[in-house]
Amino acid sequence: MQTATGIDSYTDEVARLLRLPRRARSAALADLRGGLRAAALDLGADEAIHSFGPPPTTAERLEAEYGDPFRRSWLPFGLSPSTLGARARAAIDPAGPWFVPRVVGIGWDLNLGRLARTLGLVGFDDLDADVAGAIGASTWRWALAAVSAPAALAVAVATSGMSTMATAPAHWPMFGPADRWASPSEAFAPAVLFAVAAEGLALTALWPRFDLPLRLALLGFGASGAAMALSAAIMARWLGQAPGIWSLLSLAAGAVGAAFLVGVIVRAGRERVLDR
Repeated sequence: MQTATGIDSYTDEVARLLRLPRRARSAALADLRGGLRAAALDLGADEAIHSFGPPPTTAERLEAEYGDPFRRSWLPFGLSPSTLGARARAAIDPAGPWFVPRVVGIGWDLNLGRLARTLGLVGFDDLDADVAGAIGASTWRWALAAVSAPAALAVAVATSGMSTMATAPAHWPMFGPADRWASPSEAFAPAVLFAVAAEGLALTALWPRFDLPLRLALLGFGASGAAMALSAAIMARWLGQAPGIWSLLSLAAGAVGAAFLVGVIVRAGRERVLDR
């Protein structure tokens, strides 16, 4: 009863500060209450409430996410530059839902923070300032290398394919071999573009002026992009006769790898905090 009372009081205070339309307000408060109760199972009510921050901060965060008019649709759009930061942070929130509105574009993204928490790599309140300050530059450089390696391998495979193949597979149905072949430059272009984008995101994550959730989000997107690049290159180079579902399996593996990378970085910072 005390747990429920504390969470309800905190939610009521956030509700008093929240400036959102009725439907968006109801959705935001329902998600907040659910996140608090889930966190309380592991941390206790007081620590769970503390991990969410002061009510004004929580209200501001909810307004940034749910105030986007496209957030309330069943298929959300990520088009407003003013919400990019909030959407990116939501995609790395260990206490958030499994799927969150896509940072840029239409649809939903997997919450890598929630996946990392499910894998036991991060806790509800691990993305705080203490952990951020304890993550050394060498850890971030190691993380960059972890993204750069598959991205570079994807470019190498694509370059090999473009120089030796007359045609290459460019499209697969879900359960059958490639049904369209194209010039190597066209077939390998997605792999190269994904690799370049992944490297750019990972490099941006090294900028220390960003807060920890945003840096982790950029790094996680970079890791996922590098996995997509390598998968696209391998499919076009050697797997023209394989069913297209292999690409979906590789995407799932890439998401797990990205969550693992995020978790390793956070754990390194958390262990340094505990050792102090």
